[in-house]
Amino acid sequence: MNGTDDIIFTSSIGESSVLVRKMICEGLESLGIELDEELNRQAG
Repeated sequence: MNGTDDIIFTSSIGESSVLVRKMICEGLESLGIELDEELNRQAG
């Protein structure tokens, strides 16, 4: 496996909570995953 291009959040908290998405992605940099703060703030 060569990693992932996307992580998709669903359901009300996953879709609506900037903070929850940020907290879930914290610490995943070692896996090559970085949260785009600007995109995270946009409504999905």
